[in-house]
Amino acid sequence: MAENQRIKGQEVNILIVVGSELQDQLTEISDFEFNDEQEILQQGFLGQTTDQYDYVYKGTKGKLTLQIHTSQYFEFRKKINDKATRKSPDTRFNLTATANFPNGEKKRILFPNVSWGNIGHGIPGRTEYVKISMDWATSNTDESDA
Repeated sequence: MAENQRIKGQEVNILIVVGSELQDQLTEISDFEFNDEQEILQQGFLGQTTDQYDYVYKGTKGKLTLQIHTSQYFEFRKKINDKATRKSPDTRFNLTATANFPNGEKKRILFPNVSWGNIGHGIPGRTEYVKISMDWATSNTDESDA
């Protein structure tokens, strides 16, 4: 009987793209998570003994942590802040996660036109790496075979 192997973080690649430019120096991403935001709707009606439920999709939110080894991060940060202050409102940020499963299957999730939230800069100590934590959100996602 074949043993099922679960996917590990080492088998998931995260890419950051600004416009059509891959941020190829922003690769030391130590963690990445995303949550599909759903809102439950509840309504009670006369003549019924229980409430009715439905739900709506409200986008996807996530966060990532990265470490930096070149100054490309500061250019990236400036592009984020320029869009937020409407200096360059047409800039698009996309995130892509590619999962390479042990059985050979590949799945890609595109997070298009990401909006950035809080960006924290941590310098925890003399012998520790600088860490950047970034919150993000998008209106939709697109999944495909890689």
